[in-house]
Amino acid sequence: MAQLHIRIARTQELDRVLSYLKKRYSILSESEIIKVALSEKYKHELEE
Repeated sequence: MAQLHIRIARTQELDRVLSYLKKRYSILSESEIIKVALSEKYKHELEE
């Protein structure tokens, strides 16, 4: 399956969130952190 790309504009708010999440998930890259965050959000939405 071909990989698709998503562009995300970097803002101060996004940088603050990524900085916080990098401390929590220190071994992950920024793109991996974003995937984890989206997955957790999706799981949370399904549980509601």
